[in-house]
Amino acid sequence: AHLFSLVFSMAQLQAINSHLSGDYALASSLDGSSVTGWVPLGTDGAGTISNSGNGFSGIFDGLGNTVSNLTINLPVISEVGLFGYSSGAIRNIGMIGGSMNGSNYVGELVGYNYIGATVSNSYATGSVNGGAYVGGLVGGNLGTISNSYSTGSVSGTSDIGGLVGVNAAGAGISNSYALGSVGGSQVGGLAGENDGTVSDSYATGNVSGGGSVGGLVGVNGGTV
Repeated sequence: AHLFSLVFSMAQLQAINSHLSGDYALASSLDGSSVTGWVPLGTDGAGTISNSGNGFSGIFDGLGNTVSNLTINLPVISEVGLFGYSSGAIRNIGMIGGSMNGSNYVGELVGYNYIGATVSNSYATGSVNGGAYVGGLVGGNLGTISNSYSTGSVSGTSDIGGLVGVNAAGAGISNSYALGSVGGSQVGGLAGENDGTVSDSYATGNVSGGGSVGGLVGVNGGTV
């Protein structure tokens, strides 16, 4: 049995960074419009992964609640998102509006979703911009993403996807979709680069850019 700590405010949400192996549940929907200087959970906000390199390693259950209007502007920092780096389980959470700007591995919900980490029943609607490995929901996925979607516009330099920037070897995306416009190089409506598995998923957004450009996947070395 898991004992969940309830999160009632953006301050309590940020405080997860002081106990990254805990289990949390979002007690209500939160408005992040007044938040400045957000430190992506699982990181120190300067590009270093916390918790002995595991980032967030617990369970975060949004209980169907949302975090809206959160703006993160860290143009020279990698692993940027509500969660910068996760090796845990994130589920039932919606990110509404807002914008993310980072260097590499940028996603509105998770910048870097590590091996064994899961994102499920979650979505994002804000805009995301960065360098390499940029996605509307998750920047770099080494774990699994299921029953999730993204609708915001995504832009960057390389490996840019409406849902996920790069879906790495061994990683999986299932029952998910993306609707936003995507621009950059090595771009795909759903994933910029796929070296893993994509199943029962689709994308409908406008995709434009250089290199390999695809309606669903830009560069595919995996299974679709």
